[in-house]
Amino acid sequence: MSELDDRYVYRGVWLDQTGGSTMGRTITVDTNTSVIIVALLAIMSTIGATHLWSLLLFSFHQQRASGGSKDALFQQQQALLRTMPAPGNFVTEMIKLWWSWRRKGRVLLRCLLPALFSLLFAASTLTASVFSSAIVSSSDIQVLVDSPFCGFRNATRYLNEHGSFENDYVSTYESIGETYALDCYIKSDTSRSRCNNIFVKPRIPVTIEEAECPFSAKICATKNFSAIVMDSGLLDMNEHFGFNLGVNDGVKFRRRTTCSVLPPDGYLTIINSSDLSREDKLLYLSQPRYDFSEEQFEATLYGGFVSGNGTKWFNATSKLDQATEIRSLLYTNSTRNYRADGWMKLGSDPFPCTDDDYCWTPVPEISQKESDLVLMVVTIGQIRYQQPVEDPLFAAHTVYNFTTGKNTSFKREQKLTIATVSDDQWKIEAISQDSKVWAVLQILLADYAIGAQATEPHAYEYVDKPATAAEQSLCHAMRMKKSGGFA
Repeated sequence: MSELDDRYVYRGVWLDQTGGSTMGRTITVDTNTSVIIVALLAIMSTIGATHLWSLLLFSFHQQRASGGSKDALFQQQQALLRTMPAPGNFVTEMIKLWWSWRRKGRVLLRCLLPALFSLLFAASTLTASVFSSAIVSSSDIQVLVDSPFCGFRNATRYLNEHGSFENDYVSTYESIGETYALDCYIKSDTSRSRCNNIFVKPRIPVTIEEAECPFSAKICATKNFSAIVMDSGLLDMNEHFGFNLGVNDGVKFRRRTTCSVLPPDGYLTIINSSDLSREDKLLYLSQPRYDFSEEQFEATLYGGFVSGNGTKWFNATSKLDQATEIRSLLYTNSTRNYRADGWMKLGSDPFPCTDDDYCWTPVPEISQKESDLVLMVVTIGQIRYQQPVEDPLFAAHTVYNFTTGKNTSFKREQKLTIATVSDDQWKIEAISQDSKVWAVLQILLADYAIGAQATEPHAYEYVDKPATAAEQSLCHAMRMKKSGGFA
């Protein structure tokens, strides 16, 4: 995710709702215009201070002029007030008067008070002149997004009318989010400088705590502290996501994710190629192909696929009735890499499964009624470790000797490990996954106002323009950061 393009920055007067109706008044201009504004502010503050000082001297003079008999010092002070000298000259003249009348009683106080008032005014004027330029900020400022491409992505039209899948926005925003999460969430603070020039909040704050496994006791790997909870707490859409919504339109948002490693025991089975039909392979294999003679596959049994009318892909008597994924053992045994695939079951699905579609239905042990469920199947090939691994996701204790006889490594007991969304390394992986979700969410919320077409020219084919006043107002309700070019 890069800094907001200059083309999509609103120029003019707008109200920053986070600053209130008075202090939130903002004018966004380019840097060339800001130089003129600073000069005008300096001139206007000088002229304003001069006229204010004249009014103060006149008022003081009139307040003292009672028409009664007064001493000579009083008359000299009145004459000085009528000449309306500058604050510095006024101080000098008052000191001269004190020196001339110093042997008379109560002269010091009569001359000192006006001089102190003049000094105070001069200091105030100087401060105002200095800080008048501080009103204009030109680095790391917040700007309002103004893009002609604002709109919603229509998922149905995208599937039917999108352009090149490899190049369009929908196929790339996850990789953009992954890069942003790596730079702005996972790396150290010293590497996040560029992240401060994109969103109002470079990263969403999340607290991480240990918790008990959220699933049934039958399936949880350990009973105590076998899960972690990543909780954002209550987030304000203006403060944390950069929206510019009014007081009456504010929205609070919270996301709480619980992650746990699930044991494969009892949820894996080995099947032969002959046990699968061509349709089974098309559905389950990530890369359908001709299988080899006597090739075996490994199936994970965390819930099968059921259509909207209740028809199961595999019949109830099949040992693959609850098959979630089927993977070739040939592939697993011949590669040295990691791979993860995921399935989701929404607690409240706005798009229920139709009669023609088969949707994942989790087994009762992990099924959730009031929350969304994400299952990630992590396949690890013939990976070797230099030391035994105690982590439940990457556990490795079997000794593997190289033919050189000089080194000993450890291989995994199981080639497949199951995790929901993802003890020490697995927690790092889970936190990393959660960071990616937050990064993508930040990008998606901002990209409604910016528009998908700003990233992908063909996006007009599947973007719906704002149709209501509320949708239109959201197009001008997103604040982002700019590091330069504007003030």
